Amino acid sequence: MADANRIESAKTDKIQSVVERINVPYKGFIDSGKLDQFMEAVTEDVTNIVTQTNGLATAVHQSGHIQALDKVDAHQRALALEEQLAFMRRMASKRGERVALWKDFHDATGISYPEGSDPSLRAAVASEYGQVTLPMNSIESRTYALRLLAGGTVTPSSVLVNATGTFDKLEGDGVTDYEYSGTVEETDPRNCVNGNNTEYWRRRVIFDLDSDVSEVESEITIQVPASANLYANVIYAHAYPLGNVDIVGVWASTDLSDSFLPISSFETVEGAGKERWFIPSQKIAKLKLRIRQRNWFEENGKKVFEYGFQEVGIQLVDWDKRYDATATALTSNHRVVIRLDADDGFEFRRLFGFYTKPDFTLEPVENRHLHFQLARDEAGVDVVWDSDSSAPPQNLAAAIDLGDVETLYLIMTINWCESVDSGSPFVAGTPPFINGFGLDCTYVEIS
Repeated sequence: MADANRIESAKTDKIQSVVERINVPYKGFIDSGKLDQFMEAVTEDVTNIVTQTNGLATAVHQSGHIQALDKVDAHQRALALEEQLAFMRRMASKRGERVALWKDFHDATGISYPEGSDPSLRAAVASEYGQVTLPMNSIESRTYALRLLAGGTVTPSSVLVNATGTFDKLEGDGVTDYEYSGTVEETDPRNCVNGNNTEYWRRRVIFDLDSDVSEVESEITIQVPASANLYANVIYAHAYPLGNVDIVGVWASTDLSDSFLPISSFETVEGAGKERWFIPSQKIAKLKLRIRQRNWFEENGKKVFEYGFQEVGIQLVDWDKRYDATATALTSNHRVVIRLDADDGFEFRRLFGFYTKPDFTLEPVENRHLHFQLARDEAGVDVVWDSDSSAPPQNLAAAIDLGDVETLYLIMTINWCESVDSGSPFVAGTPPFINGFGLDCTYVEIS
């Protein structure tokens, strides 16, 4: 089976068979010399196959071993950084200073739902995107379909994908080759729209090692089949390599002309991983993404930039928009509970600030779409702060007494953005989302 992720020039040489079929006459004599020659050729072919198979197995084993060691090293470094931050918090607490705690939703540790809650009313935690948002009732892809009987996915031939390093940024420089003088090698750009997460669009740009090129850019344009329902409200992109590529632009066109407009609320993503953007439902006939690679490596005496996408998706999602502003039960509406533990040997004492990404305070309290309760118990009975009835802690005259507890619970409720006010980080007709939150607080050492 062909490897869709292998660039043609980088493929290993195929094993060339040397055996040739011999004809054995019916009821005739067999030439022993030809038979010996045939057997020798078969033996040589088998030997070549075994030799190359063993070489590939060794290479795969070595590659897997190196990756495993790299993973262990990265994990140990992350743990060391976490311990360093915890140590800094403990030392700050001993000096009577405030400490900062941040919870990122790429990590689902400590996340749960209210006991007895309806599964359909639970907020959706998408840790691969680092988001908490509303749950989905259904999803329709605009670039591929599922094979119901055979399994897997299929991309219609009418989905057209084009990648280029030559384009006009509309900044006064005209059409420019942003990979100029480099040798470009790439896999099929359609790899990134087929729903197969094992295939990638990889683009390599190769320069002489002494080249002064410090970055390259390219654009990929996806044309949705005209026969398809063009309406969509979600765009996602999984950069390759993860955390090593910048996504500097995402544009959509409602027709087949090049009348591209930037999607709502897009901001450049440096060091992109798996990214997702919510937009009001609209026609998308063509989608364009621009990516930049500022990191290179040396390979065979050359400077090599490598970048691309593992997946780019255009979806129409039916979001669950249910919300009852008068409901008080913890099991009502779209909620999630996040457990926060103080560092070992300490308890939470006072809260001076509560911050979120995006900033929930950019919306007026009467039309907020993210609602928070900070409680000393998981059931939300002993609430110490409520964003719907109290100003943010950083705006209060005095710090909030947390009661010297080792664990706090943040209960978060999300509701659909039917309308938004000026300055809101969200767009009307889309679900709100949150990437993380932080506490500005003080600890007290457990005696």
